[in-house]
Amino acid sequence: MDRKCLITPAEDSGGSAEGLGVRAAPYRARERGSIVKKFASAAVIALGVSTSAAFAADLTMPVKAPPVAAPAATSPWDVAFGGALMNDYEFRGITQSAHKASVAAYSELRYNVSPTLQLYYGNAGESIDFPNHAAAEIDFYGGVRPTFDKLAFDFGFWYYYYPGGINFNGLGLSASDNTNASCANGFVVTGPFGTGCQVAKGNASFWEVYGKATYNVSDALAITGDVYYSPSWLNTGAYGLFASGIVKWTAPSAWFPKDWGAYFQARLAIIGSARRAPSTAPRRSRPESNTRITRPGISASRSPTGCSRSICDTGTPTSPRVIAQF
Repeated sequence: MDRKCLITPAEDSGGSAEGLGVRAAPYRARERGSIVKKFASAAVIALGVSTSAAFAADLTMPVKAPPVAAPAATSPWDVAFGGALMNDYEFRGITQSAHKASVAAYSELRYNVSPTLQLYYGNAGESIDFPNHAAAEIDFYGGVRPTFDKLAFDFGFWYYYYPGGINFNGLGLSASDNTNASCANGFVVTGPFGTGCQVAKGNASFWEVYGKATYNVSDALAITGDVYYSPSWLNTGAYGLFASGIVKWTAPSAWFPKDWGAYFQARLAIIGSARRAPSTAPRRSRPESNTRITRPGISASRSPTGCSRSICDTGTPTSPRVIAQF
């Protein structure tokens, strides 16, 4: 008998056919297998959809920006340099150029150990006209500049070198040690006690130590005190002492065009020396004032009694009457 004839509507619809004496297990097994396959296919599709969604989500995740590179480290080394033109080079009230024009130049190497501590070494040169006919003034200096908030210090050593000097003894005799028997610059004085002659040592080089403290009251106002000491001023064998107080006021930048500025500086100096020094007073005070107009690269100054140096702000007390600095 054909198996197909025994399939009842109940079997065909998934019902039971046992009541008819027909075993439907193989068919149900095939049906279950088909269901399992369909379920597996659905699971695979669902897994694929889920994986695709997750992969798409990964693709749309924001990408982190690369880390910003740290700024390049600033070198602790620095160099300052410049020059000046003067109609008279004065040093602590005494002309060094015989009241003639003078030129100057300097360079300074600096090393910043930290933002509040600086080491420095510098050289400077000025044209001079000394009685001993020295060729020039060559300066060697160095020191340390510590800073504590608004208070800044400067401690250092300075050597003044005057090469090419000639001895003038005025004795009417010549010697093999580069001594000139005539008077310095031919200067002879005649008086009731006889005739005198200006003499000069060939070697006028000397050294000194110094200390300076500056308190910045505000961006516009600064107060400075300094002291300089030499055991043998101009190699005379007499000590030299120079101390001063300085008040500096910087004009507001709004008063000037861009990059221009100006300041006014006043100083009261006390100069001391041993009495045996041939051309210095035992003690005297000296007021000074200075007004300067500045801009990057160049500045000009007018002072009836002086500025603090041929290169005005480097710290040694020289007093040019008119100065143009580069």
